[in-house]
Amino acid sequence: MSFLSRLFGRRSPEAPIQELQSLDVVAKRHDGAVDLVIVVMGYLDGSPTTQELLKTKLEYYLECVNNPDFRRDFDDPPAETTHIVIECPSEPAPEISDLVRQLAPHVKRQGACLRLSNRAA
Repeated sequence: MSFLSRLFGRRSPEAPIQELQSLDVVAKRHDGAVDLVIVVMGYLDGSPTTQELLKTKLEYYLECVNNPDFRRDFDDPPAETTHIVIECPSEPAPEISDLVRQLAPHVKRQGACLRLSNRAA
């Protein structure tokens, strides 16, 4: 049974981050940059469970960024133009913003930039 299934059952509308082993959105921009978007389906509270969901999804994205097929398909993009964007429907809890700041150096070492985006802003 997967981590998400153990926490929430198969798929739950309550889980703000779903499909932990799947890329939500990947797009190559005209300027050659690559955006990988984690689509958040609800409020990102600061709970340990939500933080663990985000870290698990992010690690999957980093595995993909470092996959030789991905690197070939997207012309071996440098970290500066490979963006992992956490797309939130509302302002996340301060704990999530802090977590993203803490994880950003790790993500950079793995070949991407990390940022939060708030659709409501």
